[in-house]
Formats: sequence, structure tokens, C-alpha cells
Amino acid sequence: MKKIAISALVLGLAYVGGAYFTGYLGEQKMREQLALSQAQSASSGLIMVLEHYERGIFSSDVALTLKSANSLALFNNNMEVSVNTQLQHGPVLFKQGFGLGLFSAITRIMVHTHDADTDKKITDFFGESIGEIYTQAGFSNTYTARWLLPAKKVEEGSYNLSFAESSVDMQGRFDSLSTKGEIHLGAMELLSADGSEVKMSPAEGSFDSTNLAAGINIANANIHVDEINITTAAGVKLFVKQLGYEQKQSVVNESIDTSVALTLAEVSGPVSASNAYYKVDMNQLNIAALKAWGEGMSVLPSDPLALNTFYMEQLKRLAPQFLQPGLSFTFAMGADFMGGKPQAHWTLSYQPPAAGTNVADMSEPFEYLSLADSQLEVRLPEVVAMGLPMLTLMDSYITKEAGEYVLKATLHNSELFVGDTQIPTETVLMVLSGIGAKQNAAQDAQLQQTIDSADDEDDEDDEDDEDEEMDDELEEESAGSAAAE
Repeated sequence: MKKIAISALVLGLAYVGGAYFTGYLGEQKMREQLALSQAQSASSGLIMVLEHYERGIFSSDVALTLKSANSLALFNNNMEVSVNTQLQHGPVLFKQGFGLGLFSAITRIMVHTHDADTDKKITDFFGESIGEIYTQAGFSNTYTARWLLPAKKVEEGSYNLSFAESSVDMQGRFDSLSTKGEIHLGAMELLSADGSEVKMSPAEGSFDSTNLAAGINIANANIHVDEINITTAAGVKLFVKQLGYEQKQSVVNESIDTSVALTLAEVSGPVSASNAYYKVDMNQLNIAALKAWGEGMSVLPSDPLALNTFYMEQLKRLAPQFLQPGLSFTFAMGADFMGGKPQAHWTLSYQPPAAGTNVADMSEPFEYLSLADSQLEVRLPEVVAMGLPMLTLMDSYITKEAGEYVLKATLHNSELFVGDTQIPTETVLMVLSGIGAKQNAAQDAQLQQTIDSADDEDDEDDEDDEDEEMDDELEEESAGSAAAE
């Protein structure tokens, strides 16, 4: 009995010592990852604060908050994200099943807007947490995690929404923000009171993200949905099959090459098509320029109406860094439609200025126009193009080749040709300046509307506070009168 007691005591002390030591090591790893995340958040205009890290012998409790660092009204500075984590220290783990490691943890996430109605809606939909993240830390500075979103069913007066369990599985290291993993989205169904409905089959995907610097990541990712069925209130049905998204990024010559593609195997309904694709490539985006842009964007001007000017100043300042040989943009789209293959292809490349000319010294619009080299080609089968207004409006620019209507345009050395017709440079600049002015005016109007809405909410809150104070005063007066009587 004495030997058994001594053995039990030794094992107990070893377990306590092991739990304390792994708790200590786990805290070091958590703080290492936190420091990287804080730098990443700061570069994105966010503040991540460690509220507390309470480490005990067998467990630890960690609390973080995340909020916007900008003072602009449109960023809703009242919004905060709370992240609370409970850790069970190793080396023997049993909180999420038996295992060995530094720790296992459960993380709960919640969004707080400090608006009672909005916060209630978020809580009613997600519960006390937006899913839960289950993490297990190994002894080799690595971790695995699963973000689990339970199945939900929401029944409102105008709609019913339900979706099956979803999850994101991740793997990474504590000394890096690079991760890889898989995405599993459960089937979704939306039924409206007017009879319309949307049904989506489960979606599967994967990702591999590499952190290059604070605020700069590259990622390869894909996600695919087998089927989406849509029925309108009028009973019209639309079926989508094999919808896919794929992104590829790589570092070439200290710049980032990006390719994004959206594909669709088949869509049937009032309009039917197959083998549809939409692809965008952006090559040779300079990493140093992206770093400088992120640093400049970390603190925005306090006046929202000054944003457009601020952005333009940043672009002009960083233009020489962004405009490097090889910088290009490509867009392509097409499908099998009505027995033909309509398609469009557009490339826009950076054309270095003539010898002795510096981009930083440019100030006139026509000078920047000389930096662009572009080609556009649109092909429409005759069966698709017949009856389109563009055939009449652009008859002088369109040619016919092998049963297809073809529109070609080129821009080189500030000279724009549509078909064989040269468009005056003055006309091009006039159109571009008009589009820019219209976009700026629309953005300013939207910003002003956002500011006015925020001011109205503040005024309503002030009025509510005044009403509450008046009610309190009336209650106090009534109580005083009653006491006097």
C-alpha cells in the first residue's frame, strides 16, 4: 500500500508539474502568435487588444478585443469583436478527446455593435458565439484548429432560412501567420413567404495562405458547389450546376502574380448556357509598393469627404513603385450560348515612359495615358448578335469574320483605335475625366449619406437620453409630492 501511495503521489506531482510547465510554454506560443496578429491587424487599420491572460496550473483564460483604429463615421467605431479562449494545459489532453500536446482550447467569438436591437439579432441568430474554434497545440510549435458552425434554422414572418453544419479546418505554426486547410459549407435553403426559394448543395474547398509581411498575404484557394436551384415567386426555375471559384497567387521577381477564375458548367432556365468562365489576372504587383500603401492606409483622414483626395495623393506618391515593367491586367470571359461561343478578352499593360521621362514628374492626364498599352477583342456569333442595338450604333467599328461579329480596339502611345478608326485623344481624356468626376461625386454623396445617418442616430440617442432624464425628473417630482402629502 505504501508503494502504491508513493507511486500515486509521484504521478500526481508529475502531472501537476507537467501541466504547469506546458501552461507556461503554451502562453509563450500564444503571445508569439498574438504579436504577429497585432501587427497584421494594425496594418489593416484595426486594433487588437489582449484584455487578459490568466494562467493557472491546469488551465488558462484569454480574452481579446478587435476594433477599428480609424475615426471615420463610416467605420462604425462602436463595433467590437470579442474573442474568449479557454485552454486546458497538457501534456495529457482530454478536453476534446484523449491526446498529447501543449494545450487544447475552445475559442468563442462574438460581435458587439453596442446597438441593443442589432446585438439581439446577432445573438438570436448565432447564439452566444459565432461558432466555436477547437484548437490543439503540438510540441513542435504547430497547431491544428477547427472552426465549427452548427446547423441553424431561422423562421421569420417573411422567410425561413436553414443551413447544415459547416466547418473550416486549419493547420499552422505559432511563429507564422501562414496557414492551410479545408472548407466545408453545409447545404443551405431559403424559403420566402411569396413562394420563392433558393437551395444550394454542400460546398467543398481548400486554401493555402502564405504571409509575406504585415498585411500582405498570398493565397491559393478553391471552392466548388455542385448545384444551386432558384425558383422565383412567379414559378420560374433556374438551375446552376458545377459552380467553381479558384484563386492562384505566387511571388515572381519580388512582385505578386494573381489569377482568379469563376467557372460554371451549366445553367438552365429562361436563359441556358454552358462552359461559362470569367477570369481576371493581375501580374507583377510590387510587394514594396503594397507595403507602403498599407502603411499609408493605416490611419485615414478624420474627414470622410477628404478620402478621395487622400487616395489620389497616395496613388500619385506610390505610382513610381507600382508602375514597374511587367505590370499587367487581363480580363477574359465567355460561354457556350445559343449554339455559339460569345467571348471577350482585354489586356492592359504598363508601358515604361520614354528615356529621360520620370513617372514621378508627370502631372497631365495625357502623360499617364502614354503609360498604358491595351488590346480589346469581343466576338459575338451571328445568332447571338442579331437584334442587338450595338450592331447599329457601332457598325463602322465592327467587322464580320467566319460568321462572328468582331470588335477590336487598341491603345498604344496614347493613340486609341476602335476597329480602323482612330479616336481623338481629347475625346478619350474627356470621357475618362467625366467618368472619374461622376464616380467621385457618387462616392462623396454616399459618404455624406453615411455621415448624416450616423448623425441622425446620435441625435435619436440624445433625444432618447433627454426623454429618459425628463421621465426620471417627473418620477422624482411625483415621489416628492407623494411624500409631502
